[in-house]
Amino acid sequence: MNLVDPDSDGDGSADGSEIAGGYDPGDPSSYPPSSSLVFEIGSIQLNHTWTQVVFKELYVDPIVVAKPISLNGGHPAVIRIRDVDSSGFDIRIQEWDYLDGSHTKETVSYLVMEKGNFTLDDGTQIEAGRFETNITGSFDTFNFSQIFPNKPVLLAGISSLHETDAVTARLRNISNHGFEFCMQEQELNSKEHAEETVDYIAWQSSKGIVNGYTFEVSNTANKVKDGFYNIDFQQSFVSPPHFLADMQTSDGKDTANIRWRNKTKYSIEVQIDEEQSKNTETGHTTEVVGYMVFE
Repeated sequence: MNLVDPDSDGDGSADGSEIAGGYDPGDPSSYPPSSSLVFEIGSIQLNHTWTQVVFKELYVDPIVVAKPISLNGGHPAVIRIRDVDSSGFDIRIQEWDYLDGSHTKETVSYLVMEKGNFTLDDGTQIEAGRFETNITGSFDTFNFSQIFPNKPVLLAGISSLHETDAVTARLRNISNHGFEFCMQEQELNSKEHAEETVDYIAWQSSKGIVNGYTFEVSNTANKVKDGFYNIDFQQSFVSPPHFLADMQTSDGKDTANIRWRNKTKYSIEVQIDEEQSKNTETGHTTEVVGYMVFE
C-alpha cells in the first residue's frame, strides 16, 4: 500500500486513487466505481520549443497521449513529450532529423487520464497504461491488462526523451487482448533507438457524454492515405472539438504519422504524412485511423 506501486492489488485502479476515495489498495475487490474516471482534454498551439502543460485535475500516475499535429507547416514532424509527473508535462514539435528543426505553430490536442482500467455506466471499457521498450523497426506484442468485449480504439505515444533522434509510434494487429507496437525513426537512420516510455489509452468505440464532455470514439474504414480523407463526426458538437487520432494499422511500412486540417464542428480531414530522409516519394497505402473527439 504505497504510491510508488501504482496498483498493488492489480484491480486496475491506481493506489493513490483508491486511497483518495477511501478504498483499500491492498484488496482487489475494493476499487472506485466508473464515475471516478479522472481525465482531461486540452488543445494547445506548439512549435519546436518546449512548452509546459499544467494539469487542471489531480493525478497520482497520469497517462498522457498527444497526437496528431495540424498542417500549418509543411515539413513532416512528430510530437515529443518529456517530464510527465503528477502536475504536468513538457511537449514540443520535433521535425525529422534531416530537416532544419524550426517549425511554425501547430495545434495539438492531448488526453490525460489516471492510469488504470475503467468502465463507463453504459459498459464501455477504457484502459490507460504504460510500458517501456526499445523495439525499433520491428514489432513486439503487448497485452492489455483486461480483455475488451471487442477491439478498442488505441492511441499510443512516446512520453519520454531518452534519445533525441525524432521517433514516432506505430501500431498493428490490435485485438481485444492486446496489440503489436514498434518505434520508427526516419528511414535514413539505423533501426535503433534508446528505451523509451510509451503511454497508451484504449477506449471501446462509443459516443455520448462523460464527465461533462460530449465525446465520440470510432475508426475510419481502411481508406486513409497520403491524400486527405474526410471524417464526418457522428455527434452534434457546438464548436470544433478536441481531436486525437492514431493509425490502427501498419499496412505501409515507410515511417509516417497523421496530420490534420480543416477541423469544424461537423468534420475533419486527415492524411498519412511520410518523411523524406531516404527518398522524395510520399505515397502511402491505405490505413485505418482510430480517433477520439471531445467537446
